[in-house]
Amino acid sequence: HQVLKELASFCVTLPGREQALSIRPFEEMGGAGAAYREYAELVRVIKERGRFPLAGVTDIRPWLSKLGPTNAYLLPEELLSISVCLTASESIRQLQNERFSKLYPLLSSLIGVISDESALIREIGRVFDEKGEIRDSASPELLRIRKEVRSIKARAKELVDYFLNDKKTKEILQEEIVTIREDRYVLLVAAGRQAEFPGIVHGRSNTGATYFIEPLKLVEVNNKLAILKKEEKEEEIAVLRALSASVFSRREALMCDLEVLSALDCIQAKALFAEAYSAHVPKLKEAGEARFFSARHPLLAINEVSAG
Repeated sequence: HQVLKELASFCVTLPGREQALSIRPFEEMGGAGAAYREYAELVRVIKERGRFPLAGVTDIRPWLSKLGPTNAYLLPEELLSISVCLTASESIRQLQNERFSKLYPLLSSLIGVISDESALIREIGRVFDEKGEIRDSASPELLRIRKEVRSIKARAKELVDYFLNDKKTKEILQEEIVTIREDRYVLLVAAGRQAEFPGIVHGRSNTGATYFIEPLKLVEVNNKLAILKKEEKEEEIAVLRALSASVFSRREALMCDLEVLSALDCIQAKALFAEAYSAHVPKLKEAGEARFFSARHPLLAINEVSAG
């Protein structure tokens, strides 16, 4: 239905759009009246407090569904998206107080079922920094590994600087820079001079003018760094697995919270739709004839606005 599609376009979440598209006529007057009252409350909320903070909320259902008793775990971007939903839910939950309940009883009843996930929000914040990277402090083992990685990298830099500043080495380098090939520090040695430089060849440039050579003195350091990077990856997965288990333990509550956010998104879309097309709530009667004054079909209103 074109009208429902237009209504759904005012939603900011996928589940909210799904709810908008699934709207059907009410079979009883009571259902229609309740829906109008919810709408009227949300119109007042927007005027007095602004829109609900739903921007950035994504459909977390697929991620929650893939978790289970197995060793499945969520990726950082998935956990961070869940965190956005949790933060939105918590911000809306915090609106609840005695005054809000009196002014907006229907919305208050809806918001009242949102679960308190502040502990899970803190746990996710403890694992990820502002850039979405896993913090060193996410686990004691990860902290230890990363400290050692930094120490090994510092040692590698010392050795690289030694080669770059060595007069004999400079003569056979194609460029005085260090690069990484196959996760190992290598130097750029001029073709034809590679036999003069003791090390392991990790490839040749496309032009053939340069050999990528790992100095023998760097082999042990690179080996140690490779082992540490593997340990780091394993520990990061262990951290993600533990955090995913915490999310899984709250799966049912999070699914319910998403339903509430979706419902609020859909009701808010009705308010925004009404504002965009100057729509008004009719007065409902249980019986008698229906009278329409200055009424327009929604499609005509949509076409008029689209036409400018």
